[in-house]
Amino acid sequence: MILAEQVYMIVRQELFNNNITAYSDHVPDETHPIPPFVLYEITNLDLVPDWAFEKDYEKLRVRFNIYGARDNPMDAIDIAEEIEGLFNRVKNSFLDPTEGKYLICSYKVNDSVNIIDDPKYWLTVTDYDFECQRDI
Repeated sequence: MILAEQVYMIVRQELFNNNITAYSDHVPDETHPIPPFVLYEITNLDLVPDWAFEKDYEKLRVRFNIYGARDNPMDAIDIAEEIEGLFNRVKNSFLDPTEGKYLICSYKVNDSVNIIDDPKYWLTVTDYDFECQRDI
């Protein structure tokens, strides 16, 4: 069972269900997305050997980089607020057919709003910890 894949699937599905344009890990070169859009990634994979459970609880941090191109940061902030509603103090679960049921609780740990000058984007960065429990 690959834990990071399950977290990515939960994040991807929630963003898709809420009509948020999002990419995992990198934006494909051929896409050239028009902001607003979200780039999300697990930032601590090097701390999780084989992306799986080594103990009863594992923590994965997901960073959401939210790009907006308006003259003000409101579109990026609006998406950050939507993401907060989806992942702050929320529980999810998934079922591995061979291993059992797992619980994932997520909560926001920090956020920031910045401007990038070339090209001009507003960038909102927000991090969430996904606490994963096996064998519930």
